[in-house]
Amino acid sequence: MKTTPMEKIRLQKILANAGLFSRRKAEEAMTEGRVTVNGEVVTELGSKADPENDIITCDGVRIELQGKIYLVMNKPAGVICSCADDRGRKTVIDLVAEEMAKRVFPIGRLDYNTTGLLLLTNDGDFSQILSHPSHGVVKTYLAKVRGVVTPETTQKMRRGITIEGEKFRFHDVRVDHVTGVNSVLMVELTEGKNHIIKILCQAMGHPVAKLARVAYGPLKLGNLGLGDYRHLEKDEVKALLAAAKGKLKPKFIPSDHHKIVPANKAPARRDFAGRQRPLPPPRRDASERGDRPFAPPRRDATGRGDRPFVPQRRDAAGHGDRPYAPPRRDAAGHGDRPYAPPRRDAAGRDKYSDQRTTGTNRKPAKPFSPKASGAKWR
Repeated sequence: MKTTPMEKIRLQKILANAGLFSRRKAEEAMTEGRVTVNGEVVTELGSKADPENDIITCDGVRIELQGKIYLVMNKPAGVICSCADDRGRKTVIDLVAEEMAKRVFPIGRLDYNTTGLLLLTNDGDFSQILSHPSHGVVKTYLAKVRGVVTPETTQKMRRGITIEGEKFRFHDVRVDHVTGVNSVLMVELTEGKNHIIKILCQAMGHPVAKLARVAYGPLKLGNLGLGDYRHLEKDEVKALLAAAKGKLKPKFIPSDHHKIVPANKAPARRDFAGRQRPLPPPRRDASERGDRPFAPPRRDATGRGDRPFVPQRRDAAGHGDRPYAPPRRDAAGHGDRPYAPPRRDAAGRDKYSDQRTTGTNRKPAKPFSPKASGAKWR
Protein backbone atom coordinates (compact mmCIF):
# COMPACT_ATOMS: atom_id res chain seq x y z
CA MET A 1 0.00 0.00 0.00
CA LYS A 2 1.39 3.36 -1.03
CA THR A 3 1.89 6.05 1.53
CA THR A 4 0.94 9.70 1.18
CA PRO A 5 2.83 11.15 -1.79
CA MET A 6 5.72 13.37 -0.89
CA GLU A 7 7.10 16.23 -2.92
CA LYS A 8 8.93 15.00 -5.97
CA ILE A 9 12.62 15.81 -6.24
CA ARG A 10 15.13 15.60 -9.05
CA LEU A 11 16.31 12.11 -9.89
CA GLN A 12 20.03 12.90 -9.78
CA LYS A 13 19.56 14.32 -6.29
CA ILE A 14 17.89 11.07 -5.17
CA LEU A 15 20.82 9.07 -6.56
CA ALA A 16 23.35 11.35 -4.85
CA ASN A 17 21.50 11.23 -1.53
CA ALA A 18 21.49 7.44 -1.73
CA GLY A 19 25.29 7.56 -1.70
CA LEU A 20 25.72 5.80 -5.03
CA PHE A 21 27.20 8.71 -6.96
CA SER A 22 28.08 12.33 -6.83
CA ARG A 23 25.58 14.50 -8.70
CA ARG A 24 27.80 14.63 -11.77
CA LYS A 25 28.20 10.85 -11.84
CA ALA A 26 24.45 10.46 -11.29
CA GLU A 27 23.78 12.58 -14.37
CA GLU A 28 26.18 10.41 -16.37
CA ALA A 29 24.36 7.27 -15.19
CA MET A 30 21.04 8.75 -16.32
CA THR A 31 22.30 9.71 -19.79
CA GLU A 32 23.74 6.20 -20.19
CA GLY A 33 20.28 4.70 -19.59
CA ARG A 34 21.17 2.92 -16.34
CA VAL A 35 18.35 4.47 -14.25
CA THR A 36 14.68 3.46 -14.34
CA VAL A 37 11.57 4.81 -12.60
CA ASN A 38 8.66 2.38 -12.27
CA GLY A 39 10.21 0.21 -14.98
CA GLU A 40 10.79 3.02 -17.49
CA VAL A 41 14.28 4.18 -18.44
CA VAL A 42 14.84 7.88 -17.67
CA THR A 43 17.58 9.71 -19.56
CA GLU A 44 16.33 13.29 -19.38
CA LEU A 45 18.24 15.39 -16.84
CA GLY A 46 16.02 17.22 -14.40
CA SER A 47 13.39 14.47 -14.27
CA LYS A 48 11.71 14.17 -10.89
CA ALA A 49 10.46 11.23 -8.85
CA ASP A 50 8.91 10.35 -5.49
CA PRO A 51 11.50 8.34 -3.51
CA GLU A 52 8.79 7.10 -1.10
CA ASN A 53 6.34 5.65 -3.62
CA ASP A 54 8.17 5.34 -6.96
CA ILE A 55 10.32 2.28 -7.70
CA ILE A 56 13.72 3.67 -8.67
CA THR A 57 16.50 1.34 -9.81
CA CYS A 58 20.08 1.81 -10.99
CA ASP A 59 21.84 -1.05 -12.76
CA GLY A 60 18.93 -3.26 -11.74
CA VAL A 61 19.26 -2.51 -7.97
CA ARG A 62 16.40 -0.70 -6.23
CA ILE A 63 17.29 2.55 -4.52
CA GLU A 64 15.77 3.22 -1.12
CA LEU A 65 16.00 6.12 1.30
CA GLN A 66 18.55 5.70 4.06
CA GLY A 67 19.83 7.60 7.07
CA LYS A 68 22.42 10.31 6.67
CA ILE A 69 26.03 9.42 7.41
CA TYR A 70 28.74 11.99 8.14
CA LEU A 71 32.30 10.80 8.75
CA VAL A 72 35.65 12.51 9.29
CA MET A 73 38.82 10.55 8.50
CA ASN A 74 42.55 11.11 8.84
CA LYS A 75 43.59 10.01 5.37
CA PRO A 76 46.98 8.27 5.20
CA ALA A 77 49.44 8.63 2.34
CA GLY A 78 49.23 6.13 -0.50
CA VAL A 79 45.41 6.01 -0.58
CA ILE A 80 43.13 7.28 -3.38
CA CYS A 81 40.25 9.68 -2.62
CA SER A 82 37.74 7.78 -4.70
CA CYS A 83 35.06 5.11 -4.34
CA ALA A 84 36.92 2.78 -6.73
CA ASP A 85 40.17 2.69 -8.69
CA ASP A 86 40.62 0.99 -12.06
CA ARG A 87 44.30 0.35 -11.26
CA GLY A 88 43.51 -1.60 -8.12
CA ARG A 89 44.99 0.89 -5.67
CA LYS A 90 43.61 1.22 -2.14
CA THR A 91 40.87 3.83 -1.72
CA VAL A 92 39.49 5.64 1.31
CA ILE A 93 36.34 3.50 1.04
CA ASP A 94 38.50 0.44 1.77
CA LEU A 95 39.24 1.93 5.22
CA VAL A 96 35.53 2.22 6.13
CA ALA A 97 33.46 -0.57 7.68
CA GLU A 98 31.65 -2.77 5.15
CA GLU A 99 28.16 -1.74 6.27
CA MET A 100 28.94 1.86 5.24
CA ALA A 101 31.46 1.36 2.44
CA LYS A 102 28.79 1.11 -0.30
CA ARG A 103 26.85 4.12 0.95
CA VAL A 104 29.41 6.92 1.48
CA PHE A 105 31.70 8.89 -0.81
CA PRO A 106 34.47 11.47 -0.13
CA ILE A 107 33.77 15.21 -0.21
CA GLY A 108 36.45 16.68 -2.41
CA ARG A 109 39.79 14.98 -2.65
CA LEU A 110 43.33 14.95 -1.32
CA ASP A 111 46.40 14.01 -3.38
CA TYR A 112 47.75 10.47 -3.29
CA ASN A 113 50.57 11.34 -0.87
CA THR A 114 48.71 14.05 1.07
CA THR A 115 47.45 13.16 4.54
CA GLY A 116 44.92 14.71 6.88
CA LEU A 117 41.25 15.58 7.33
CA LEU A 118 38.79 14.13 4.82
CA LEU A 119 34.99 14.20 5.03
CA LEU A 120 32.82 11.30 3.80
CA THR A 121 29.04 11.24 3.56
CA ASN A 122 26.01 9.90 1.71
CA ASP A 123 24.32 13.31 1.76
CA GLY A 124 24.60 14.84 -1.70
CA ASP A 125 23.33 18.26 -0.63
CA PHE A 126 25.84 18.42 2.20
CA SER A 127 28.66 17.51 -0.18
CA GLN A 128 27.56 20.09 -2.75
CA ILE A 129 27.38 22.91 -0.21
CA LEU A 130 30.81 22.25 1.30
CA SER A 131 32.72 21.52 -1.89
CA HIS A 132 31.42 24.35 -4.08
CA PRO A 133 34.06 27.14 -4.26
CA SER A 134 31.41 29.89 -4.20
CA HIS A 135 30.68 29.13 -0.54
CA GLY A 136 34.31 29.83 0.41
CA VAL A 137 34.76 27.24 3.16
CA VAL A 138 38.33 27.63 4.47
CA LYS A 139 40.53 24.54 4.35
CA THR A 140 43.71 24.68 6.46
CA TYR A 141 46.91 22.80 5.58
CA LEU A 142 50.35 22.30 7.08
CA ALA A 143 53.02 22.25 4.37
CA LYS A 144 56.65 21.37 5.05
CA VAL A 145 58.74 23.08 2.36
CA ARG A 146 62.44 23.27 1.55
CA GLY A 147 64.31 26.41 2.56
CA VAL A 148 63.54 29.26 4.94
CA VAL A 149 60.48 31.22 3.81
CA THR A 150 60.73 34.99 4.32
CA PRO A 151 57.86 37.44 5.06
CA GLU A 152 58.29 38.86 1.57
CA THR A 153 57.65 35.42 0.07
CA THR A 154 54.48 34.84 2.10
CA GLN A 155 53.22 38.27 1.01
CA LYS A 156 53.70 37.29 -2.65
CA MET A 157 51.84 34.01 -1.98
CA ARG A 158 48.87 35.95 -0.63
CA ARG A 159 48.87 38.40 -3.54
CA GLY A 160 49.25 35.55 -6.03
CA ILE A 161 51.30 34.94 -9.14
CA THR A 162 50.38 33.98 -12.70
CA ILE A 163 51.71 30.65 -13.99
CA GLU A 164 51.06 29.77 -17.65
CA GLY A 165 48.18 32.24 -17.80
CA GLU A 166 46.49 31.01 -14.61
CA LYS A 167 46.41 32.89 -11.29
CA PHE A 168 47.50 31.00 -8.17
CA ARG A 169 47.15 32.51 -4.71
CA PHE A 170 46.58 31.49 -1.09
CA HIS A 171 43.68 32.85 0.94
CA ASP A 172 46.21 33.20 3.80
CA VAL A 173 49.63 31.83 4.65
CA ARG A 174 52.11 32.23 7.49
CA VAL A 175 55.27 30.50 8.71
CA ASP A 176 54.30 28.21 11.57
CA HIS A 177 57.88 27.31 12.53
CA VAL A 178 61.32 26.66 11.02
CA THR A 179 63.24 23.40 11.43
CA GLY A 180 66.84 23.69 10.28
CA VAL A 181 66.80 24.32 6.53
CA ASN A 182 63.05 23.63 6.20
CA SER A 183 59.95 25.71 6.95
CA VAL A 184 56.45 24.61 7.97
CA LEU A 185 53.72 26.80 6.50
CA MET A 186 50.13 27.19 7.69
CA VAL A 187 48.16 27.61 4.45
CA GLU A 188 44.46 28.48 4.11
CA LEU A 189 42.56 27.84 0.87
CA THR A 190 39.02 28.62 -0.29
CA GLU A 191 39.34 27.31 -3.85
CA GLY A 192 40.02 23.78 -5.01
CA LYS A 193 42.52 24.03 -7.85
CA ASN A 194 44.49 20.85 -8.34
CA HIS A 195 47.91 20.85 -6.68
CA ILE A 196 47.66 24.59 -5.94
CA ILE A 197 49.93 24.41 -2.86
CA LYS A 198 52.61 22.35 -4.59
CA ILE A 199 52.55 24.48 -7.76
CA LEU A 200 52.73 27.84 -5.98
CA CYS A 201 55.42 26.78 -3.48
CA GLN A 202 57.49 25.24 -6.27
CA ALA A 203 57.24 28.46 -8.29
CA MET A 204 58.46 30.45 -5.27
CA GLY A 205 61.54 28.21 -4.90
CA HIS A 206 60.26 26.17 -1.94
CA PRO A 207 59.21 22.69 -3.10
CA VAL A 208 56.78 20.82 -0.82
CA ALA A 209 58.17 17.84 1.09
CA LYS A 210 55.06 16.97 3.16
CA LEU A 211 51.46 18.14 3.08
CA ALA A 212 48.57 17.55 5.48
CA ARG A 213 45.09 19.05 5.86
CA VAL A 214 44.49 19.85 9.53
CA ALA A 215 41.13 21.68 9.46
CA TYR A 216 38.00 21.95 7.31
CA GLY A 217 36.11 25.11 8.15
CA PRO A 218 35.51 25.04 11.91
CA LEU A 219 36.31 21.32 12.18
CA LYS A 220 39.79 20.31 13.36
CA LEU A 221 41.54 16.98 12.80
CA GLY A 222 41.94 16.42 16.54
CA ASN A 223 43.63 13.24 17.75
CA LEU A 224 42.57 10.94 14.92
CA GLY A 225 45.33 8.56 13.94
CA LEU A 226 46.23 7.90 10.32
CA GLY A 227 43.55 5.70 8.74
CA ASP A 228 41.08 6.20 11.61
CA TYR A 229 37.64 7.81 11.28
CA ARG A 230 34.66 8.79 13.42
CA HIS A 231 31.07 9.99 13.03
CA LEU A 232 30.39 13.72 13.15
CA GLU A 233 28.14 15.08 15.88
CA LYS A 234 24.99 17.01 14.97
CA ASP A 235 26.52 20.26 16.23
CA GLU A 236 29.54 19.74 13.97
CA VAL A 237 27.34 19.16 10.90
CA LYS A 238 25.39 22.34 11.68
CA ALA A 239 28.61 24.30 12.20
CA LEU A 240 29.99 23.16 8.83
CA LEU A 241 26.78 24.16 7.05
CA ALA A 242 26.76 27.52 8.85
CA ALA A 243 30.37 28.14 7.82
CA ALA A 244 29.50 27.34 4.20
CA LYS A 245 26.62 29.82 4.28
CA GLY A 246 28.78 32.54 5.83
CA LYS A 247 26.93 32.53 9.15
CA LEU A 248 29.80 31.19 11.25
CA LYS A 249 33.16 32.76 11.91
CA PRO A 250 36.14 30.34 11.78
CA LYS A 251 36.02 29.13 15.38
CA PHE A 252 37.45 25.65 15.66
CA ILE A 253 35.40 22.85 17.21
CA PRO A 254 37.31 20.80 19.80
CA SER A 255 37.10 17.18 18.70
CA ASP A 256 39.45 15.24 20.96
CA HIS A 257 36.65 13.81 23.12
CA HIS A 258 34.81 11.99 20.34
CA LYS A 259 34.80 8.24 19.91
CA ILE A 260 37.37 7.15 17.32
CA VAL A 261 36.64 4.17 15.07
CA PRO A 262 39.85 2.41 13.98
CA ALA A 263 40.15 1.58 10.29
CA ASN A 264 39.24 -1.96 9.42
CA LYS A 265 42.25 -2.56 7.20
CA ALA A 266 44.83 0.03 8.15
CA PRO A 267 46.71 0.22 11.48
CA ALA A 268 46.58 3.50 13.34
CA ARG A 269 49.67 5.56 12.59
CA ARG A 270 50.70 9.15 13.04
CA ASP A 271 51.85 11.83 10.64
CA PHE A 272 53.79 15.03 11.26
CA ALA A 273 50.58 17.08 11.52
CA GLY A 274 48.22 14.68 13.33
CA ARG A 275 50.20 12.79 15.94
CA GLN A 276 48.00 11.09 18.50
CA ARG A 277 49.31 11.56 22.00
CA PRO A 278 47.91 9.97 25.17
CA LEU A 279 46.04 12.33 27.44
CA PRO A 280 47.64 12.81 30.88
CA PRO A 281 45.52 11.75 33.87
CA PRO A 282 43.66 14.64 35.49
CA ARG A 283 45.38 16.28 38.45
CA ARG A 284 42.90 16.76 41.28
CA ASP A 285 42.92 18.01 44.85
CA ALA A 286 41.66 16.21 47.96
CA SER A 287 38.02 17.04 47.18
CA GLU A 288 38.35 15.74 43.56
CA ARG A 289 37.94 19.25 42.21
CA GLY A 290 40.17 21.18 39.86
CA ASP A 291 43.14 19.69 38.07
CA ARG A 292 46.00 20.10 40.54
CA PRO A 293 47.20 17.87 43.38
CA PHE A 294 46.13 18.74 46.89
CA ALA A 295 48.54 20.93 48.81
CA PRO A 296 47.82 21.52 52.54
CA PRO A 297 47.56 25.23 53.40
CA ARG A 298 50.60 26.83 54.94
CA ARG A 299 49.58 28.69 58.09
CA ASP A 300 51.25 30.54 60.96
CA ALA A 301 51.06 29.80 64.70
CA THR A 302 47.65 31.47 65.00
CA GLY A 303 46.18 29.44 62.14
CA ARG A 304 45.93 32.39 59.80
CA GLY A 305 47.37 32.96 56.38
CA ASP A 306 48.95 30.30 54.18
CA ARG A 307 52.60 30.34 55.30
CA PRO A 308 54.34 28.40 58.09
CA PHE A 309 55.04 30.19 61.36
CA VAL A 310 58.48 31.79 61.59
CA PRO A 311 59.39 33.19 65.05
CA GLN A 312 60.46 36.80 64.94
CA ARG A 313 64.13 37.54 65.39
CA ARG A 314 64.63 40.27 67.98
CA ASP A 315 67.55 41.92 69.75
CA ALA A 316 68.27 42.07 73.48
CA ALA A 317 65.84 44.95 73.96
CA GLY A 318 63.05 43.05 72.20
CA HIS A 319 63.03 45.34 69.21
CA GLY A 320 63.28 44.57 65.51
CA ASP A 321 63.31 41.13 63.94
CA ARG A 322 67.00 40.16 64.12
CA PRO A 323 68.91 38.26 66.86
CA TYR A 324 70.89 40.24 69.41
CA ALA A 325 74.52 40.89 68.52
CA PRO A 326 76.72 42.63 71.16
CA PRO A 327 78.31 45.85 69.89
CA ARG A 328 81.96 45.69 68.85
CA ARG A 329 83.93 48.36 70.73
CA ASP A 330 87.56 49.35 71.29
CA ALA A 331 89.50 49.49 74.58
CA ALA A 332 88.12 52.92 75.40
CA GLY A 333 84.56 51.74 74.86
CA HIS A 334 84.07 53.79 71.75
CA GLY A 335 82.85 52.71 68.32
CA ASP A 336 81.70 49.26 67.44
CA ARG A 337 84.99 47.47 66.67
CA PRO A 338 87.11 45.34 69.06
CA TYR A 339 90.26 46.85 70.60
CA ALA A 340 93.51 46.16 68.70
CA PRO A 341 96.83 46.99 70.53
CA PRO A 342 99.34 49.06 68.54
CA ARG A 343 102.10 47.17 66.79
CA ARG A 344 105.51 48.04 68.38
CA ASP A 345 109.14 47.07 67.91
CA ALA A 346 111.48 45.38 70.44
CA ALA A 347 112.24 48.72 72.16
CA GLY A 348 108.53 49.34 72.70
CA ARG A 349 108.30 52.09 70.15
CA ASP A 350 105.61 52.39 67.52
CA LYS A 351 106.80 50.36 64.59
CA TYR A 352 105.92 53.07 62.07
CA SER A 353 106.71 56.22 64.06
CA ASP A 354 109.81 57.09 62.00
CA GLN A 355 108.34 56.22 58.59
CA ARG A 356 106.71 58.50 56.09
CA THR A 357 102.97 58.72 56.39
CA THR A 358 102.41 58.22 52.67
CA GLY A 359 102.33 54.43 53.09
CA THR A 360 102.95 51.77 55.73
CA ASN A 361 104.93 49.49 53.40
CA ARG A 362 107.65 52.00 52.52
CA LYS A 363 111.13 51.85 54.11
CA PRO A 364 112.27 54.57 56.65
CA ALA A 365 113.64 57.72 55.04
CA LYS A 366 117.47 58.07 54.94
CA PRO A 367 119.24 61.25 56.16
CA PHE A 368 120.11 63.84 53.49
CA SER A 369 123.55 63.38 51.83
CA PRO A 370 124.99 65.96 49.35
CA LYS A 371 127.06 63.31 47.60
CA ALA A 372 124.10 61.03 47.18
CA SER A 373 121.98 63.83 45.78
CA GLY A 374 124.77 65.12 43.43
CA ALA A 375 124.39 68.69 44.69
CA LYS A 376 127.25 71.21 44.10
CA TRP A 377 128.13 73.35 47.01
CA ARG A 378 129.55 76.78 46.53
